[in-house]
Amino acid sequence: MAATGCSKKNDKGAKDKGAPAKGATAKGAPAKGAPAKGATTNGTPARGALAPAAKPKGTTVADAAKGNLGTLTLDVPKTWKAEPTKNNMRRAQYVIPGDGGSVRLVVYYFGKGGAGNMRANLDRWIGQIKQPDGTPSKKVAKVQQVTVHGLDITTVDVSGKYTAMMSPGAAAGPHSDANSRLLAAIVVAPDGPYYFKLVGPAKTITAAKPAFDKMIASMKTATN
Repeated sequence: MAATGCSKKNDKGAKDKGAPAKGATAKGAPAKGAPAKGATTNGTPARGALAPAAKPKGTTVADAAKGNLGTLTLDVPKTWKAEPTKNNMRRAQYVIPGDGGSVRLVVYYFGKGGAGNMRANLDRWIGQIKQPDGTPSKKVAKVQQVTVHGLDITTVDVSGKYTAMMSPGAAAGPHSDANSRLLAAIVVAPDGPYYFKLVGPAKTITAAKPAFDKMIASMKTATN
């Protein structure tokens, strides 16, 4: 990916079906009705316990349209339209027009450590793309690490048949979309990682890739 202010590093390795899997503790979840560990029965942190991280600002469509996603800011391409998110696991989402049909870029955010291992989540997304000859997509996916304005970013680009499950509650079964392409990125911001997922008809995604790359290259922390 060509991006001003970016430096490449070595390759290293996101429910809302397409979202990263949330992290889980080693022990089981609290019993039904029991307060979370470190909290009193009224939900306030117990003395000495860590208070939950505050949600970053920038949850409105207007802020998303301006590229204000909390501690992370970015330049939104002119043809991309911000829209209301479907649930609180989505930080922002954008509709992108194209000759192959409209696609949607979704930005997920869970706070620090809230989605578990970042590379495992990226591999799960890659696994949603199947190759015609049965080759594991992990072997053909283009994964890169770059540093943009001090932010560590991992990107992935892979094409094939998209086979992820539909959204919860949908009557239809899994996707079975041939000629698809996935562009994704994990951006490690000061308040935790942001997960970007753009998938859809290869024709539209290919046309949108220069704008996607430019958006990645524009990312900064709000204090920069």
